Amino acid sequence: MIGRNGNAQRHLRALAWLLILCASLGWAPFAAAQNCTTSSATITLPAVTVSPNASVGTLLGSPQSVTMTFTCSNIPIVTRNRVTSNTTTTIQAGETLATLASTNVPSGPGITFATNLPGIGVIITGSPTQATSESGSVNDGPNSQAGFPVGSVNAGAGKTSGTYGGTVTETFTGQLIVTGTISASSVGSISSNSLIPFWWYIPGGTVDSSSVNTGNSLNISGGSVVLQACTVQAGSANQTITLPTVNARSLTSVGSTAGLTAFNIALTCQAGANASITMTTANAATATGVIAPTTGTGFAKNVGVQILNGSQQPITFNTAQSLGATPTGTLNVPYFAQYYVTGTPVAAGQVTGTLTFTMSYQ
Repeated sequence: MIGRNGNAQRHLRALAWLLILCASLGWAPFAAAQNCTTSSATITLPAVTVSPNASVGTLLGSPQSVTMTFTCSNIPIVTRNRVTSNTTTTIQAGETLATLASTNVPSGPGITFATNLPGIGVIITGSPTQATSESGSVNDGPNSQAGFPVGSVNAGAGKTSGTYGGTVTETFTGQLIVTGTISASSVGSISSNSLIPFWWYIPGGTVDSSSVNTGNSLNISGGSVVLQACTVQAGSANQTITLPTVNARSLTSVGSTAGLTAFNIALTCQAGANASITMTTANAATATGVIAPTTGTGFAKNVGVQILNGSQQPITFNTAQSLGATPTGTLNVPYFAQYYVTGTPVAAGQVTGTLTFTMSYQ
């Protein structure tokens, strides 16, 4: 009897240990930390040309866009004394913005940042939420620092327990902009920079007194600025060159020319850059510098127009011709045009050709 009672006691003690172990396992559930994350995004800026006389606010180059997605997860809903909180999580852009340009307008639209080049900034706009750099307004984060709320993730109506999460998507667009006087120091490469960091907070909830940095930001990279040292004078922007009337009988063989006519492209320049000019046409013939004949009723047959440089040498289409260092004042670039026989037989009629020129600078 004694032995059986002793065994029974040992069995009861082992069962108690097993119950305690099971209870302990029930008290330690796995719980992931609440968090909102994103990945850094970079707007790659293009190379642009700016006029020395460009006014403040002039946009330069083409706008470039990136899209960022903010993901919030495991946000706990808190209910105390029948009051539910922690049901909204807000993504905040800003709070420690990069240096703003003197022309920045806090209320937007957009945020204008300074760059390392005087007179050149970059403006960042947002969609679907517009970017601003206001501070102290109701739209700011809990620290009332410059920036704007990108969007929010909500638990949903009527939910009073558990956790929630979701995503916020925002597209940012950047474009270079003139922010001051353009000078020789405005020319160069734009330094890469981190413009906008991102934070998250829960208004009225467990993360309220300060925002939590996501550790990622919106950045810029690339981009360069060259000075547009010359502008095309009005009379040269869209000019028509009239060749003299010649007898078709004088154009007897392929390569024959006639009617040599001089013309100029007049530029107004400021010193400070090396300029070049490139001629293009949508209707190039096989021969160098020749615009192919226009066909159809009333047009001469097998006669095109050849373009020559100031030395009366045929130009090469789509190849830059260096003009050297730009002077201050008027720069006249001389050219010639003439008839050119591209085939035989030649028939009388009208001869036309269209030529486009593009200026570039270094």
